[in-house]
Amino acid sequence: MVYSEAIKLELSMLKQRAKLRWMKHGDQNSKVFFRKINSKRAKHMIFKSRMQLVRVIDLSFLRTELKHTLTLEEANLLIRPVTREEIKEAIFDIDEESAPGPDGYTSAFFKSAWPVVGQAISEAICEFFRTGQLLKQVNTTVLALIPKVNLPSYVSDYRPISCCNVLYKVITKVIVQRMQPVLHLLIDHSQTAFVPGRSIADNILLAQELLAGYNQRRLPPRCTLKVDIQKAYDSVEWDFLLEVLRLFNFPPRFVGWIEQYRVQNAAHFQYHWKCKELGILNLCFADDVLLFCKAHIPSIQVLKDTLNEFAALSGLNVNPEKSQIILSRAVQQERQQIIDCLGFQEGFLPIRYLGVPLTSSRLTIADCRPLLTKVDTRLA
Repeated sequence: MVYSEAIKLELSMLKQRAKLRWMKHGDQNSKVFFRKINSKRAKHMIFKSRMQLVRVIDLSFLRTELKHTLTLEEANLLIRPVTREEIKEAIFDIDEESAPGPDGYTSAFFKSAWPVVGQAISEAICEFFRTGQLLKQVNTTVLALIPKVNLPSYVSDYRPISCCNVLYKVITKVIVQRMQPVLHLLIDHSQTAFVPGRSIADNILLAQELLAGYNQRRLPPRCTLKVDIQKAYDSVEWDFLLEVLRLFNFPPRFVGWIEQYRVQNAAHFQYHWKCKELGILNLCFADDVLLFCKAHIPSIQVLKDTLNEFAALSGLNVNPEKSQIILSRAVQQERQQIIDCLGFQEGFLPIRYLGVPLTSSRLTIADCRPLLTKVDTRLA
């Protein structure tokens, strides 16, 4: 017993001596200092991450796929001090009729009372961008479940709508406005929708050209996949999203602002059984994906593996019930094998892409009638 106590005392004395020695010599420009720094740096380096289902995915391959990353100057512009003018512009850009968050205040209140509350609101938002800490009361969201059908019985029969506080929306708008000038550098040119300076019509025209004469006999067998991505609340893998931002050379401080949305988020569910079915705008189809390939099993298998890999990384899964495959010139046996391989429903032209009907021949008035009806409804 006495020997054990003596060993503990000696160990405690050696620890204190080591601490004193480190305080005296640890920060000197010596080999020991640099070895310690390199050891910590190697220990904290992320080479791979373990995903769900005990699956290890190496993240290093993503860097080779990026065509452009942020320069030091572009990165520093993202974390420049936030001004009161930025905050005011963001608040006055919010629709006054949008649903309020848990605090009950809409943007109309802040706009009308800006001479009174403007200074306090600006200081509160600037405090977040200085410290990187978001109050839980601000990052609280009401998830309103809107039924899609008269008698909903499945979770998929509800459409979740997030009702956020105005301060939360303002912070988001400031972050988005700072990202917009560099988005066209980071996002591939094949993505034309929802990127400043690009037109959504480019993808529509390209898809129409690829489908022109789709069923001609002189062409080889081919197929078109209309892929629908499941729209579940918070289904995106946050670790994947944050890691992609880091690979694009977004500053750690900027990534930390976005990460606060996950760390401090609190949600309250509300069920609105009296709400009518929502009218979605024609061009709000960010989950529409068209893929073209040859109509034979090896090509289909490559696409299937790619979609599965994307789902495993990002958390965005394909919805086979709403996805379609449009086949051309494929024999019946191979046609059925392709459908069974993907699990998609077989579709036929015309199809809708980004709200616009697509067909292999000239569009008729009947093809465009649903779109014209929606436009008339919006203008009425």
